[in-house]
Amino acid sequence: LKFPGWFEDSETGMGIDSDGDEENEPLPMADSGSSTLKKEGEQPPNIDENRIIVRDVVNYRDVQYYGRIELGERESPQELSVIFDTGSSTLWVPKMGCDCHHSPNKYQPEESQFFKNHTEPVLLRYASGDAYGWLASDQLILSDEVLLKDFDFVVVERDVKQDGMLADGVLGLGISPNFRDDDLESENLIEKLYNSNMVSRQIFTLYLSPEGLTEDEWINEDGKESYIVLGSADDSQAKESFHYVGMIGQSDYQVEVTQIIFGE
Repeated sequence: LKFPGWFEDSETGMGIDSDGDEENEPLPMADSGSSTLKKEGEQPPNIDENRIIVRDVVNYRDVQYYGRIELGERESPQELSVIFDTGSSTLWVPKMGCDCHHSPNKYQPEESQFFKNHTEPVLLRYASGDAYGWLASDQLILSDEVLLKDFDFVVVERDVKQDGMLADGVLGLGISPNFRDDDLESENLIEKLYNSNMVSRQIFTLYLSPEGLTEDEWINEDGKESYIVLGSADDSQAKESFHYVGMIGQSDYQVEVTQIIFGE
């Protein structure tokens, strides 16, 4: 997906829904270590190596796609799992002691000297439920080399109907943060990375394994993990060349559909 005016067509999709029938267990984390920048020879082919970020993603049964981030201080970061969601545009994490879905990790603001409480209340609505909290900022750490200072996110005190969610929180990859308004200017993840000179282009690419994996099946039958590339268009998994079409509006990834054909 390319910011701000284009939609990049591939054969992968995103989802956040969950049936909520199973009890949540501690998540199997993508094996990315403290630094998720791939070493030479390990990163997917056809990716511009000039300032990109590659992170592993776990595809849980074709329903939830999650990885991990870190917040707070470099020396003692707080690691949390997040769903990568193209249908929203805000990072939110549960606060320690919150009335939230079961998750193994909770964010502790007092543990970071870089934490700032903006006291702005925020309500985030999703198709699967809501999350209530307040706006804050802290350091967002994506790798040993990539740290974003004063990154805005929502500290959630309570969520509703999110019991089926495996990850701790959600990292929205959408265009405009849900809490953005005239009095509160804020950048989304891709804008922040680009304006901080962390990536070369305002593009991200998601490759999702063709079959949803269980906790013990992180690698699909082709031996390739799901992953997200920030800062480049990765065509290594595409069956055809990318096609670009203009977007409608600037708040969501919307395109005009002029025709739908079934069969031959």
